[in-house]
Amino acid sequence: MGRKASGTHPPWLEALLADLQAQEARARSHAILIMLKRQAVEAAGEVLGALGDPDPWVRWSAVAALRSIGGTECVPALTTALSDDAWQVRGSAAAALGRLAGPETAAALVPLLSDEEAGVRAGAAWAIGELDPAPYADLLAGLLADEDLSVRYEAAASLNHILDRRGYVALKQLLPLRAQHPFLIPGRFAKEVRRELARRWLRRRRSWRARTAALRRPVPRRAASPS
Repeated sequence: MGRKASGTHPPWLEALLADLQAQEARARSHAILIMLKRQAVEAAGEVLGALGDPDPWVRWSAVAALRSIGGTECVPALTTALSDDAWQVRGSAAAALGRLAGPETAAALVPLLSDEEAGVRAGAAWAIGELDPAPYADLLAGLLADEDLSVRYEAAASLNHILDRRGYVALKQLLPLRAQHPFLIPGRFAKEVRRELARRWLRRRRSWRARTAALRRPVPRRAASPS
């Protein structure tokens, strides 16, 4: 996807695309973030090219934008960005792949589960949960003892997606900590726990009703033996 000919975009987008060639990295990054804000899907090709920018913040801006305005054609480049030197780029690339890629990409995210940066580990755990968590359930369970709360939450939530009891137990244990760390554990956290509690209550209720119905079922009388 190359640069379109001049005049094919609205004037405001043409100005932003011109800023991608600016000498100052701040101007290039700002232009990409404005494209993201205005959902300039038609500029996804130019933003994709910014993944090769020498400045890490420009590359991070490009990844963040592609997560929203990009498509499946961005997956190979985003997969390459998983090995970027800047941890912010690696973490954002993992989150973008969780939205854009297919289940086959989950394997490429596995090495990031042991990344030295907590933000990358959390992003990888979330993305694997969105793509295909079942084959990596044991690896995700290993993150339940992570020192970082957000990593523990994302691993637990991904396990809970496949009804792995280890995820539910970890979510329940983390619930009291959310009031102390609201920015580390997202707002949907409590919903995950409440949803799982409701699911388990329904299972218990159905099981109780089935047992009660069996007890109430009349016992067939035995035929009288001939005298």
